[in-house]
Amino acid sequence: LVITGSGRAGSILFVPVGGPENARASRYVYIVVALALPAIAVAGEAIIRRWRVVAPVVLVLPLLGLAGNVEKLAHFHRGNAARASDRAYILNAPRLPLASSLPRSTQPDPFHAPGLTLGWLIDGVRSGRVPAPRPTAAVALATETLKLAVRATDARPGRCVSVRGPTVRILQQGAAISVARGKVSVTYLPPTGPPSRPVEFRRSLLNTLTLGVTAGPLRLVFVPAPAANRLCG
Repeated sequence: LVITGSGRAGSILFVPVGGPENARASRYVYIVVALALPAIAVAGEAIIRRWRVVAPVVLVLPLLGLAGNVEKLAHFHRGNAARASDRAYILNAPRLPLASSLPRSTQPDPFHAPGLTLGWLIDGVRSGRVPAPRPTAAVALATETLKLAVRATDARPGRCVSVRGPTVRILQQGAAISVARGKVSVTYLPPTGPPSRPVEFRRSLLNTLTLGVTAGPLRLVFVPAPAANRLCG
């Protein structure tokens, strides 16, 4: 309770990690409720034994939260819809135009499907084991290509140039580019179709933000923040 409470307050060990939106997080609430139920039952039984006249009230009180719990089920249903988009993301990965150029060890969704590699999905498409996804907007496919082909790396790019605002670069497979300070928003411009949604990359506390290209060529738009910055590579 101390750990989750401090997290909801927007800090962990007195280190700020977020804003007031953390107070609305539902994580671990169900565990606290489940562990509190026996104590609530014991307390209710003690009250009924002492004042039987209030027994109906004690029995009705737990039912007051039923409507809210039913409403929460609707939120769970919407959450399942979000999981459907995660499934489509995975099924689209082996069918992207640049999929065969990406490393087979690439994991499309390491958070929801750890260990699931792009090579396994490509083989599954060829054998018919991996089903086809539902039709997906071209913008979403371009954004997925960007997320799979451009990732943080430890490479050290070479020559640096000063930039102000958006900068377009065409990067080949194996290239790397870094931002001297701050963060950068990247948009992929495919050969045909609409551009991707911007994807923001942030530097860690200790390392320079360096992005590696694992498939190419990619035509990318870099928007660094602050606008007056240096791009290396």
